[in-house]
Amino acid sequence: MQKFSTKLIFMLLISSLILPFFPVNTKAASVTIPTLKIGLKSGGVGSWDGIIATSGFHASYGQNALEGFVQMHPGWSGDPEDLLPVLATELEIHEWPEEPNSYGWINKGGVRAIDLTLREGVTFHDGSAWNATVAKWNIDRNMVMTGNITGSITIYDIGVTKARTAYWVNAEDWVDYETATWNISQFIGKPGTYEGFGSSTDDDMIGRYSRIKNVTILENQEFGGKIRIYYNDWGGAGSQLLYGLDFMMISMDAYKDYFDRPIYGLGQDPNFPQPSGLTGDPDDYPTTGFPGHLIGTGPYIFIQQDELIFQGGRMIRNPNWWNATAAAADGWHQVEELAFVYFYSDDLTGRTIGMVTETIDMAYDALWAGNLIYDEMEADPDIRYMDLGYEETRTFITLNSINETYWKYWADNPSRTPSEIKSRTELHDIDSSGRVHTDGIDRALRKALSYAFDYDTFINVVKQGRAIRSAGFLGHQSPYYNPNISIPYRNLTIARKTLINDPFWGPKVAARKLDINNATADWIWVANNDPIFEFKLMWEESTVPQADLFSTNIKEIGIKLDTPDGKRDNDLKLHPNILQVMIFRIEEFPAFTYHGVPTNWPDDSKNSVPVLEYYYKSPGLPYVNGSGLAWPGVGYLGGQFFNIGFHYNATVDKWIEKLWFSDSTRTQALMNNMTRHVQTYHYPEIFISNNKFGIAMDKDWKFANFRDYIHAFVKYLPASGGDGGVQIPGFETAPLLAIAIVTITGIGYSLNRKRKRAEI
Repeated sequence: MQKFSTKLIFMLLISSLILPFFPVNTKAASVTIPTLKIGLKSGGVGSWDGIIATSGFHASYGQNALEGFVQMHPGWSGDPEDLLPVLATELEIHEWPEEPNSYGWINKGGVRAIDLTLREGVTFHDGSAWNATVAKWNIDRNMVMTGNITGSITIYDIGVTKARTAYWVNAEDWVDYETATWNISQFIGKPGTYEGFGSSTDDDMIGRYSRIKNVTILENQEFGGKIRIYYNDWGGAGSQLLYGLDFMMISMDAYKDYFDRPIYGLGQDPNFPQPSGLTGDPDDYPTTGFPGHLIGTGPYIFIQQDELIFQGGRMIRNPNWWNATAAAADGWHQVEELAFVYFYSDDLTGRTIGMVTETIDMAYDALWAGNLIYDEMEADPDIRYMDLGYEETRTFITLNSINETYWKYWADNPSRTPSEIKSRTELHDIDSSGRVHTDGIDRALRKALSYAFDYDTFINVVKQGRAIRSAGFLGHQSPYYNPNISIPYRNLTIARKTLINDPFWGPKVAARKLDINNATADWIWVANNDPIFEFKLMWEESTVPQADLFSTNIKEIGIKLDTPDGKRDNDLKLHPNILQVMIFRIEEFPAFTYHGVPTNWPDDSKNSVPVLEYYYKSPGLPYVNGSGLAWPGVGYLGGQFFNIGFHYNATVDKWIEKLWFSDSTRTQALMNNMTRHVQTYHYPEIFISNNKFGIAMDKDWKFANFRDYIHAFVKYLPASGGDGGVQIPGFETAPLLAIAIVTITGIGYSLNRKRKRAEI
């Protein structure tokens, strides 16, 4: 047995870290603290409950009302030592033994179980206790609902179905990797079962196993206690820390009647009304009927959400928050009320005007939240602006590689097209006879386009310096990012030579009397009058900057967009965006015949294998009849939704699969392999940039950027003047400052991390 122990201790009020960033104004003590008004872009908050939760709620209510076992700060390395303890104060990891699989190499890094010691003295907003029983109930609830174990979910819900693919795994997909101890072939052909609760009767649950096997209470106390989460899955690459530890905890007392069915909305659904008259007293919640929304352990209590009448929502301070006393000792968590104000403008002006006119006190400036006019924020003496580094958002142009997949084979050999594909005539590029049509672009053209794009102009002119160059396949913050692997950059010589030397494109270039010695003006003339290729670019309103610069740059290699003037084609505009079209109007999306599409999609850190699978894993290689995984669209649930460029490669698939069973050393080697493949061979995307982002705040407020707790760490200091907030000079310091959340609260506690390879 091999055992490791490391203690991460947060000391009490480390002044060397705090004092430079948090000036104290003693005059503020007698000042009445007003409501903090936060401006948000409207778009619908949706639902908050676990498996059906939508992203909008977390930016407002979720981060204030709900807490989990631990917090994964930006740039988290995947190492448990780097986790921030919240409702758990200690974890112990039990590993699967390292044994050979059927391929002959050793599975490593598997997590068989995790022990969690729970924080004592924590209560929910309704006054009920946080303990081991409640923790187990929350995890069991998630697994029962995603597997529909009780059969209570009788209406199709895409949220439940998508969550099922995350928490229930097809055993046949992984049976080749099983070992003597880790035996998953036992699940093949059997209904999905969650230990202690029974089996699902849903048809698509045959042959699936639950990632989490069960939860056992090790120490049962009124407050706190200890649990052990057992896993069926191997769970390498840090995935067990994603599946289980990231659940947001809700009150078992309040929601006991909703154990096997999700909660919808934030009060708009008549089946789930929000009670009136909540004051922060735990006794305010109704004892019959639906108890109310977002009853968690967090620093603020949800009161109301109404976009139609009040155009926003409210939360009030939770005086019983477990961290309240320590936070108050340094002047934090004193704001009694938060007001979320929604702006319905899709452009930059709405919340910018709100800040300048002091209609709101605070606004995020980010792609996911909506951008502000940065120059206006900087110029206004009554506004503080804190730069927070850059977003982990993929500002890319995806290039369509479909001609290198089995779809091209079916297009060229219609008699070989599987019958279930022929029947999908609602898809834009499958005609009424079942004929598949494909029109992607080849690798040489993808490479040329990648070297033609003017990255510096986009960053410095279009974005006015409010972006940094993308790191490529792996984000800058990934622990496996390797800057020594080259990435395409602006170089017209390379772009043109790629076309000239290619057996397909070379003759087309020569026919137009172009060679490497021609001036740029000659290449542009060809693009405008006799283009080498006409490019079909999908676009949406939010991606106009990328699209317009791309349309200009490609003319410098003799190519133009497929319109007479070479500008954006209005017939290829996606309304309102690509995700909405793919989910609700898939028949409008020419997925098999478009050539490229700019996106601002989330998460380029790729610290986790699931994110790699979203963007780069093939949904069906080789294609298996009836698998339903042939295309990455919602119409084929279980496919790789975000792999819209058809970046399919059997070798890459195996590298990604191997990551699940690798330690950090092998993971680095595999990441290097994939980075080289993507950046120097396949060229699936034009890796453009990551936006810089920040928060604007009225000068009378100061705040600390501690990720999910930002509204709890705000001070009203109207007489303070000067610079405000915690300045983050570069993204390198973000993890350190995120860890400082615990320091400034005055809490001295530790997250102990232990590893065991043992029989349990």
